Amino acid sequence: MENFFRSITVKISGKRRDMTLRNKTVLIVGGTLVTLLVVMYITSRFIVLNSFAGLVWLAAVGLVLGVVTIMLLQTQVLARVTRLIRSIGMVGASGDLSRRVRLTGKDEISCLSDEINKVLEALERSNMELRDSEEKFRAISDMANIGVYRSTGTGRFLHANATMAKMFGYESIDEFMNISMGDLYEDAEQRRLFAERIREQGFVKSEERKFRRKDGVSIWGSVTARAHYGPDGRIEWIDGAIEDVTERTRMEEALRVLSLRDELTGLYNRRGFLTLAEQQLKVADRVKKGMLLIFADLDGMKQINDTLGHPEGDRALIDVGYVLKKTFRESDIIARFGGDEFVVLSLETPESSADVLTDRLTEHMTYHNKYENRPYKLSVSTGIARYDPENPLSLHDLLIKADRMMYENKKDKKR
Repeated sequence: MENFFRSITVKISGKRRDMTLRNKTVLIVGGTLVTLLVVMYITSRFIVLNSFAGLVWLAAVGLVLGVVTIMLLQTQVLARVTRLIRSIGMVGASGDLSRRVRLTGKDEISCLSDEINKVLEALERSNMELRDSEEKFRAISDMANIGVYRSTGTGRFLHANATMAKMFGYESIDEFMNISMGDLYEDAEQRRLFAERIREQGFVKSEERKFRRKDGVSIWGSVTARAHYGPDGRIEWIDGAIEDVTERTRMEEALRVLSLRDELTGLYNRRGFLTLAEQQLKVADRVKKGMLLIFADLDGMKQINDTLGHPEGDRALIDVGYVLKKTFRESDIIARFGGDEFVVLSLETPESSADVLTDRLTEHMTYHNKYENRPYKLSVSTGIARYDPENPLSLHDLLIKADRMMYENKKDKKR
């Protein structure tokens, strides 16, 4: 029967074409109706229709025609639809876009399968282009000397390059992908601020943050990130880059320290003292505590340089710095103000009055001279000025006052 229907053709515009599903359906249903009418006509001529025999005959003929009609529709129409659905399902289950829906013929189902194959070809080309693009991106990112990553809005990594994994001490990218962005931050508060800024602004540009490697070592990284949003306004993913700036940060810190420290003695230099002393005076004003500024000048510095040489003069300055650090507290600001001049700013307490500090300095200086085998005795002239928050002086005026008292002390020694 199926071969019979395949052999049936209709001529349209002078060309032979396979019968369409629509024509097959019309032919099957129409043929069934015509056959039923013919049978009814013959029956009415030879059998009385309202007799029992006539009714049985018509019922039997109707049943046979119904079964034949269903079988023809199943084999000629529904079977092809079923084969199309099964073929599409096999392609979908395999996930292989190179597979095609195989269905011969030129009816509507065949046309539909052709269109599906065209869609599959377009998807395959698009997938290949996307794969090529991803491979190029991965190749470029793997060659970059900064960490490149993509994460979800919650911080779970979707992609990371080899530099990113290596930066944080992980042997492989697969191992690195098992952690999240939040695990990298040393400070949970910094992680919270980063996530908040991404949600509010959609990007973060060159922000330096402290991170933690797998081995627990702290590093500094400069973070740049941008969020990508979905149709519902939520973050779908975040693209970011992290540059390891640990060495640069250390160098900047070293330079900052050098700019505030005296290279010879390790004490603060003039700039460092002025910077910190101004802040300390503000604290004294706020807590209403007095402060003592001690100005000290190394005695006989010129004679040491002239008779023993400048290297010995440098050692004398280093020794004075050592004695000052032993005399005063770590919280006190001790500086080599310039040449052979030293200055100390100390918070005044009952245990650290001007007389107590002067006596302690003399005691430590005497002890040093006793146990250090030098061809000279260390001695300093001091001047002390008190800062009263009730009658405040500027730092400049305080220095002038202490310097004046120091010179008075030096004159007294000469006399």
